[in-house]
Amino acid sequence: MRRLLPLLLILQLAFAPAFGPAPRPVSQAGTVGRLMAQMTAAEKVGQLFIVTFYGPTAETGSDIERLISQSHVGGVALLAANDNITDTLNAPAQVLALANRLQSLAAATGVSGPGEAASYIPLFIATNHEGDGFPFTEIRSGLTDLPSAMAIGATWDPAQAEAMGAIAGAELAAVGVNFLLGPSLDVLETPRPLAPGGLGTRVLGGDPYWVGSLGRSYIRGVHSGSAGRLAVAAKFFPGYGASDRDPAEEVPTVRKSLEELTRIDLLPFFMVTGEAAEPAAAADALISAHIRFQGFQGNIRETTSPVSFAPRAFAQLLALPEINTWRAAGGLTVSDALGARAVKRFYDPAEREFNPRRIASEAFIAGNDVLYLADFGLNPRQDQTRNIADVIAYFTQRYTEDRTFAAQVDAAVARILQLKLRLYGGRFEAAAAQRPVEGLAELGQGRAQVLDLARDAASLISPSPEELAARAPEPPGQAERLVFFTDSQVGRQCSECALTLLLDRKALENAVLQFYGPGGSGQVANPRNLQSFSFDELASYLNARANPPPTAGPETPTPETSPVETALNQADWIVLAMLNVNAGTANLVSTFLSQRSDILRTKKTIVFAFGAPYFLDTTDLSKVTAYYALYSKGPAFVETAARLLYRELVPRGSPPVSVEGVNYDLIQVTAPDPAQTIQLFSDAVLGEVGGTPPPTDAVTPTLGLSVGDVLGLR
Repeated sequence: MRRLLPLLLILQLAFAPAFGPAPRPVSQAGTVGRLMAQMTAAEKVGQLFIVTFYGPTAETGSDIERLISQSHVGGVALLAANDNITDTLNAPAQVLALANRLQSLAAATGVSGPGEAASYIPLFIATNHEGDGFPFTEIRSGLTDLPSAMAIGATWDPAQAEAMGAIAGAELAAVGVNFLLGPSLDVLETPRPLAPGGLGTRVLGGDPYWVGSLGRSYIRGVHSGSAGRLAVAAKFFPGYGASDRDPAEEVPTVRKSLEELTRIDLLPFFMVTGEAAEPAAAADALISAHIRFQGFQGNIRETTSPVSFAPRAFAQLLALPEINTWRAAGGLTVSDALGARAVKRFYDPAEREFNPRRIASEAFIAGNDVLYLADFGLNPRQDQTRNIADVIAYFTQRYTEDRTFAAQVDAAVARILQLKLRLYGGRFEAAAAQRPVEGLAELGQGRAQVLDLARDAASLISPSPEELAARAPEPPGQAERLVFFTDSQVGRQCSECALTLLLDRKALENAVLQFYGPGGSGQVANPRNLQSFSFDELASYLNARANPPPTAGPETPTPETSPVETALNQADWIVLAMLNVNAGTANLVSTFLSQRSDILRTKKTIVFAFGAPYFLDTTDLSKVTAYYALYSKGPAFVETAARLLYRELVPRGSPPVSVEGVNYDLIQVTAPDPAQTIQLFSDAVLGEVGGTPPPTDAVTPTLGLSVGDVLGLR
C-alpha cells in the first residue's frame, strides 16, 4: 500500500486543475485598515518583532515590560533556555500566568490615533513544541508527552499526525500560547549519522510527499484542537534537510538548483501553502532558514548569501506560484532567530562584533515580515534588550524617512494584523486574550493516543521477522536473566533546575516488571533476574577493560570484579536503550558491540533506538539479535519497547528515512510498483469532452478526445 500513494500524488499533481485548493477565509481588510490608521509609526514597527527575554516573570520595570510598553513589540517567545519556565512541578500554570501577564501589559499599552479610543492588539505568544521533551519542547512537564516528528513519520498515517496536532493545539492554547514555531517540514534525504548537529528525529521523514502530507495533517490538527486560536509557523523554509552541519552553529551551504528544491525540499511547503486542500490545513506562516545555496540561480560557481538575508534569492522563492498565492492571501514570513551563532559567524567569523541594525534590516528587506530576535547580541543577557530597543527605534526612524521602507512595513503589518484578527474571531478584546485557569484541568489527557501511535510507529529494523523468529523464537523465559543498559543523556527545564535523565536508568526494567513481573503476567518470576546500568557505567567498564592497570606484584590484592562484568556473564539477554548519538561523542553501543563481541555470541542482544534509527552500521547489526526503532523516549515508547521485548506486539511501523546499515533506501521503498494496476476515473461523460458524441452503434465507446483537450482524472 505504501508504494501506491506516491503514484497517486504524481497523478494528482499531473491533473492539478481538477483539484483546486479551497479558498482562504475572507480577509479582515476593513478592520485592518481602520486599525492601521490609528497606529503611530512606532506602533506599526513594533508589530514586526517577536522578542525573547530572560526570567520567569514580567513585572513592572522589567526588560520585557519596557519592550512591550515602550517599544510596542508585537510578540514574545517563551524559551526554557531563557529561564522563562522554571516550575518543574506545575509548568503549565506558570506559563499560563506569564502569558496572561504579557497580554495584560499589551492591553494596558494599546494603540490610539487622534480623537480615537485606545485599541488593543494582542501579542503573539510563541514557543517551540516539537515533541519528545528536551531539547526542542519548551514546556517539559504537565502536558501530554508528545512523540517526535520522526515517530509520527514512522506510522505513515495522516490521521495519527492530525491527532498529535490536535493534542498540541488544545494544550498550547490552554496555557495562552497562540503562535507555534513549527512543525518542521525539512526533508531528510540522506541521513548523516556522523554530521554534527544532525536533524535527528526532528523531521517527519525523507520523502517529500509524505513529509508534506503528514505536516499538512498535523497543522490541520493544531488548528482544530485549538479551535483556531493557535497560528502555525512551518519551518525551515526552504528546507534544512540537505545541510551537512548544525544550522544553529554555522550557516550550511547546499549545492542545489531551484529546480531541485522545487522537486524535493519545497514540495512539503507547497502542500501547506498554495496547495493546501483546505484553509485549516494551511500554515499561517513560514520560518525562513539561514541557509546558503550554490547553483541556486543556475551558475554552479555562485553562492548566495543566506536566503533569509538575500533579497533576490528570497524573492525568487516567494514568487513561486504556490507560495505567491498563499502570500497574497495573507501568509506571513518569519525569520529564524537573528541572534543564532550561525548568523553571528556569517557577519563576523571572529564573533567580535554584532551589528543589530544591519542584521535586522537585511532580514526585513529580504522579505521577512516578522523578525525573531533571540540571543540578539554578543552577550545577550547583558545587551539583548538594548539591541532590540535600538533596532526598533532605527526602524521607526526609517519608516518616517523612507517611503519604500514604510510601504514594506505597512504591507507586513497588514498581514500580521490580519492573522491576529483570525486568531481572535475578527476583533480584539483584552478579555479574549486571557485564558482561564480552568482550562488547565484538561491537560495531559492524550497519553492513550500517544500510546496508540507508539505501537504503530515501532519498527523492526533488523533482521527480518522470519530471521528474528529463527534467532529468538521465544521471549525471555521466567528464569532467564536480563541486563539493561540505558543512555545517560541529561537535560533540564531551566538553568537552575535539577538535571534529569532523558531516559531513566531503570525505565525499561520498571516497565518489564509492571507488565511481566509478579504483579503482571508472571513471565518474570524473580525481579532479581533484572539488572539495570547506565551508559556511564557501561563506558567506565569498557574503558577499564581497554586500559587495564599496570601489572601488580604478588602481594597486590586482586581487584574486585566489575558489577557490569558479573551481570554480563550471568545474563541471558542484553538490552541496550540508546538515544541519538551526539556530535563529538562516541557511539557507545557500537563500541560495546565491538569490544564484547566474544560474550555476545552466547547471549540474545536487543537494541532499542529511542532516537533516530541510523546510528548502527552493518557490522554492528550483525552482532545483535534484533534492532528496533521507537524514535521517541517518552513513557508510551518505553512501554512499547517492553511489549516488543516480550513479543506481545508485532512492530507495525517502517522507518521514514533511509537506514544505510540495513540497505533500507527510502527512494526504493516509496517507488511506485510497476506491477500495480491503478484504475483512473473521470467525471467527464464519455464522448462529451471534445464535444463529439460517440456513435450509437460503437462496440467500444470512445472518449471523443482531441489533441489539446484537458481531461481531469482521479
